[in-house]
Amino acid sequence: MNERIAWHYRWRRYGNAVLNWVFPVDVDRCVLCGRPVVHASAQPAKDGQQASHMCLFCLQDARLCKAQPASQQLQLRRPYPPMNVYSCLPYNHFIRNLIRSWKYDGVMELTSYFGDMVAQTLQEFTRGHSLHFDVAVPVPSTVDRTRKRGYDHVRLLLHHVTKSYSIRTALALTRLKVGDEFTQSQTAKSQAQRALGLEKVYAHNKQVSVRGSDVLLIDDIVTSGATLASCANRLYRAGASSVCAIVIARVL
Repeated sequence: MNERIAWHYRWRRYGNAVLNWVFPVDVDRCVLCGRPVVHASAQPAKDGQQASHMCLFCLQDARLCKAQPASQQLQLRRPYPPMNVYSCLPYNHFIRNLIRSWKYDGVMELTSYFGDMVAQTLQEFTRGHSLHFDVAVPVPSTVDRTRKRGYDHVRLLLHHVTKSYSIRTALALTRLKVGDEFTQSQTAKSQAQRALGLEKVYAHNKQVSVRGSDVLLIDDIVTSGATLASCANRLYRAGASSVCAIVIARVL
């Protein structure tokens, strides 16, 4: 699945590139802290594309940030079984800044950093176990947030992760707009607000069948688990045989 970048975001990046060519600056700046960035040719190639967007200090922090895989269970509505949720890292200060830059500031180059970590974590949990997935489904973002950002970061993550696995990808869920207000980020809400607000937010995309499928649900962060639980309930109602989830960071 090739992620389509919104035209306004694409042209904004092109415009910035033209301005940088017409009015060159002495140094590039780190997307996280603003420090000068050493030219990409002077940095190890193994760090991937994100190396050219991070200073040596932040890049060192990224290298030291090793995956700390964890597994937990979320209770779903009866009669659905508890759902296993796998995560790569705790949601600490550095990871929070990385995710914010990737999610809100357009640093899409971090997709490979997070995608590789999620793929490795998934491989660790599936190795030696009878875990099998027929289809991978992203937790959908709101239309207004996707339009504002210019891209869907979770779909970018999904595409990168599934390149390492023979898993079909499907947009089996849709997120409905409730009310006229701009949708507030779930991380800014209390647990009770999340649970109440998500009851009628997610719906099954009836053009995509998950009946009889073992589904892998993918998202960026798990906080209270209300979002993942709501999505899993919808997938079970649509006929899924089982649902597991994997995320980058955990707050729980």
